[in-house]
Amino acid sequence: MLLDNIMEMNLIVNKTFQSISVGVMLDGKLSVANADNLMDGRWWISRVNVQDNLRGLGIGSTLLNRMIKEILTYGETDIIVAPGGYNQDTNKQFHFYEKNGFVKTNEDGLLTYKNELCQNI
Repeated sequence: MLLDNIMEMNLIVNKTFQSISVGVMLDGKLSVANADNLMDGRWWISRVNVQDNLRGLGIGSTLLNRMIKEILTYGETDIIVAPGGYNQDTNKQFHFYEKNGFVKTNEDGLLTYKNELCQNI
């Protein structure tokens, strides 16, 4: 898809040992994903924010997957998220994270990233 190629070329990655941000400027608007190192072997996805008029185009998934790729370079495989926050449509958020490799790990709504990359490290 053309949009995927454009986005991959224009992704901005800001990476430190404590946090990772991945963003892209499209149509004059910034969309961003952030994760924080909890310093106990886990990374917490704190935000995936795509501008309303750009939702449904795969931008959030591209940002999230690039951020996960960056986290995995540290050798960490425990990546968690708890949907909620500004957008209270948690069903939509759960679906987004589940389609991107997360599974529900407790009744409080915590999701953990699971895929073959994490299992092989």
